[in-house]
Amino acid sequence: MPLAVRLLSSPGAPWLAASGSDTGPLPGISGFRGIATQAVVQLRSDGPLGLVGYSRSYPLRLRPLWIGPRPVVPSEPVDFPRGAAGKDGSATQSTRAGDAPAAVREYQLGDSLRHISWPVSARMGQLITKKFDSSLAPEVLIAVDLGPSTNADATADRTAGIASWLGGNVLDRGWRLRVLVVGPDGPTMRPVDRTGLHCALAEAQRGPLPLPTDRPLLLVRPDAVTWL
Repeated sequence: MPLAVRLLSSPGAPWLAASGSDTGPLPGISGFRGIATQAVVQLRSDGPLGLVGYSRSYPLRLRPLWIGPRPVVPSEPVDFPRGAAGKDGSATQSTRAGDAPAAVREYQLGDSLRHISWPVSARMGQLITKKFDSSLAPEVLIAVDLGPSTNADATADRTAGIASWLGGNVLDRGWRLRVLVVGPDGPTMRPVDRTGLHCALAEAQRGPLPLPTDRPLLLVRPDAVTWL
């Protein structure tokens, strides 16, 4: 009898034909932001002509899977240069990690398109990326306040999505990024790359978020995005 399987815990996940000891990915879209530790799959077998069959669901334990928010474009434009802090903490208008690249190398998956040297790429016949000294890069602190615990999940998820979009733009500029969120163990602030940003926003929770006063920061709240 033909066997089909789908990821039941993902709304609208497609059925995939399976047989024997087949292995492979199960496509699906997460319906929540957070850390997933379990998924549910559904198996279905149809009899001849589809007249007789059965269906069962099985819970599967997962290694912790960090599911971050989908990036959301803020409703109002954000002026990044005004809030970027240099190595000494002062404001800077720089748009690059330094005045000149420290090195060039072949393009690698995940490199920002902003750092591709198109003239050199044309001469070499392959994509070449400019690598800047990260120690000279401006740093932006994004504080993500998801609001009180009474806020709706959708509101908190949208706020986290805006922070994701802003953080991605900071990293695209070659700047360093630090995020401040309310994590599982309380407020936490740490430097992040793209993976770290994804994980920090997956962990972010609602609740009081104390803000530092010794540095400029970009505050992302449900009702506004503000430089402080």
